[in-house]
Amino acid sequence: LTCGSDLFDSADYLDKLDEEEQLEVLHAYQQLCGVEVERQDGAVIQRTEQGLLASFGFPTAHEDAAPRAVRAGLGILGGAAGLRERLQRDKGIAFAVSVNIHTGMCVVSDAPGPAREAFSITGDARNVVNRQGSVGKPDAVVISQTTHRLVQGQFLCESLGTSAIKGSAKPLEFFRVVRESATQNRVEASVSAGLTPLV
Repeated sequence: LTCGSDLFDSADYLDKLDEEEQLEVLHAYQQLCGVEVERQDGAVIQRTEQGLLASFGFPTAHEDAAPRAVRAGLGILGGAAGLRERLQRDKGIAFAVSVNIHTGMCVVSDAPGPAREAFSITGDARNVVNRQGSVGKPDAVVISQTTHRLVQGQFLCESLGTSAIKGSAKPLEFFRVVRESATQNRVEASVSAGLTPLV
């Protein structure tokens, strides 16, 4: 399961900050993302010019990897709100954050060369989450239908419709995560959805 997080491109962001200030903002954003990922026992796989790519389920496996990823995404949005407030006050600029999450197959290998991160991932999970930006929403956590099936009932979500993703055989439905629900686990979620209790 992969979670991609990026700063939305902003003319304000580029026009009103010099290169050193842009780097400072990016590092602050990546740091808060890393904190939220680690809090949910995920792993940062790669840092990019706009954000980072994280994995949940490797190297530490959890059966609730999908809810952990969504909670990390919501935590990133909350942390970014504080960073945005400071930038608006000090620099008079605003930015938006996009968090995209997808569950799928991938291959994990050692990162080639003197990479900062220890691992590299390739496959469906990375491909979809990298291209999810076309359906992403500013300041929102957007999850694919495969992730939605694993967290349904645990989070309140609204459908964004289906979209064709380059490299994916079929169009995928995507959802915006509104908030976490009151249910504590998948068993409680299945009961609230109308399924019979587990005995």
